[in-house]
Amino acid sequence: MSEKHPPGRGSQLRPDERRQIQYLALVEGVSVSEIARQTGRDRGTIANILRAEDSQSFRSQLETEARDAAVQILRGNAEKAARAWGTAVGQAAEKGDHRPAKDLLLAVGAIQERGNNVPGVVVIVGTPDKPAGRDPFEALSVVSPRENCRL
Repeated sequence: MSEKHPPGRGSQLRPDERRQIQYLALVEGVSVSEIARQTGRDRGTIANILRAEDSQSFRSQLETEARDAAVQILRGNAEKAARAWGTAVGQAAEKGDHRPAKDLLLAVGAIQERGNNVPGVVVIVGTPDKPAGRDPFEALSVVSPRENCRL
């Protein structure tokens, strides 16, 4: 435990102390009270440091780095996640739960939700360069394994 710093000119923070306070709070997640206890500084001093512009910039930088790292992890696992989703769709459908299939179709733009208070979905059949033909339903056959009926 650090001794309390006496008030006055001799108690001004050194740059390395300021960085230590920022690191403890923003990286390690240590509370203001605990930082005050560890450094021997007043809680108000710690709070003021953490509200300062340089601390806010440091917080922003850390958030950006964390977000970038998360995106890299997600991108690196995208194929694995897509395969797992495909497996989950089949397993859920076998149990009569078609929500994962609906979520997948919504995510890839194959279907659209109809809007507020309107049940069901809009199914997009064909594309401008490959139209479905006269009867769009002949190109679409979705069968529910549980009910064995055409949806």
